[in-house]
Amino acid sequence: MQGPAPRYDIRLDEQNEINLIVTDNKTGTTIQAQRVKLRKDKTQRKWRIKTEEGKYRYFDEDNLRAAALRKKLDDIPIDEKNIRNNVEASIFQLGYHYPNDKSRYRSLAKHKLWAYSRSLWINFVRIVNYMTRISQRALFWQKLPQYIINLCFNMYIIVNILSINKNNHICPVKLHFSAI
Repeated sequence: MQGPAPRYDIRLDEQNEINLIVTDNKTGTTIQAQRVKLRKDKTQRKWRIKTEEGKYRYFDEDNLRAAALRKKLDDIPIDEKNIRNNVEASIFQLGYHYPNDKSRYRSLAKHKLWAYSRSLWINFVRIVNYMTRISQRALFWQKLPQYIINLCFNMYIIVNILSINKNNHICPVKLHFSAI
């Protein structure tokens, strides 16, 4: 979730689901919230606490869901968070050159072919950057003609399979590529 950490950490009481327990992250004190009677929607639940300034701070079920989601996200290990960041970066790169969030291609087949080729290119650049970073002789392996020919040939095969599969109705190849 975006934004700074909230001042109040809220959770329902385990013994009584009606009570809300509020912890002030700034002072570390725990406050028992009072239930508020609503005039309009009787099905909604709402609570309030009195702040240090003497004003009331209200919490509803949306705040409770957001706090539970924030807690769940905090419990995710760092390795899984990094994977999620990589996936989000790939999705961002896929749609980066969309002016006004519009595609340049008008048919579904053309748009899918563009998405597959763009995904292949994004992954290709990431693999090359990774290999360059971990290789001790970074430029030597890239200059080998057999490496470049092999890489281009593999890309050529993948693009041909994608383009031929559309017209082959007798024996279509069931390939599933992900744009991520």
